[in-house]
Amino acid sequence: AELPDGSDAAAATEDRTRPTLVVVGERDETVAWEHVAERARGAGHVVEAFPADHRFAGHQADVAGAVASFLAEHLDVPGE
Repeated sequence: AELPDGSDAAAATEDRTRPTLVVVGERDETVAWEHVAERARGAGHVVEAFPADHRFAGHQADVAGAVASFLAEHLDVPGE
């Protein structure tokens, strides 16, 4: 999937060395999400897929929960 600046979103996932979450909508017809998800999984990143369109219509709470869980697991919070 090409980003507005011309860079390749799929390739960008492979360069990440920190924990990375990729969230995709399985009904997204705006971007080629399958390629991005495949490359992200191959690089060892977490991929959360939802039966949603590009805007995650009707799945916002599910996406928010997945992001919150990922952040809670991977952020280094002082005192915890």
